[in-house]
Amino acid sequence: MSNGQFLVGNSGGPGRPPGSQAANLRSAMLAAVSEEQMRAVIDTLVWLAIAGDLKACELLLNRTLGKIQDPPVVPAPTAVMSDTERRETTARIVARLKAARALEAAEERPASELAQELRAVLVLNEAALTP
Repeated sequence: MSNGQFLVGNSGGPGRPPGSQAANLRSAMLAAVSEEQMRAVIDTLVWLAIAGDLKACELLLNRTLGKIQDPPVVPAPTAVMSDTERRETTARIVARLKAARALEAAEERPASELAQELRAVLVLNEAALTP
């Protein structure tokens, strides 16, 4: 150390361990509250939850059962069709698919592209029908 500063490459030591301040505060709080006082606080929380206090319910359940993870977000369908549009589009694709299969049988064109398009419409139909 020269002139009150650490030398290059020497940070001065490991520093305070992570969480040590929180651990010190927790120890101080535990020392300040007796077991009977803590039991009274817990009993009050339980009774508030039973009485219908939603914040007390949330705190009690989160602390006893753990926080519930948010459900995954399901993206909405990108295109919303009316029932008539879905039926007409599906009928057109099925007709094209039948024609493509006939051409495929004659070895002129594969039907896989139309089959993929039909699957996409069916997925949209299913997504639109689920609440």
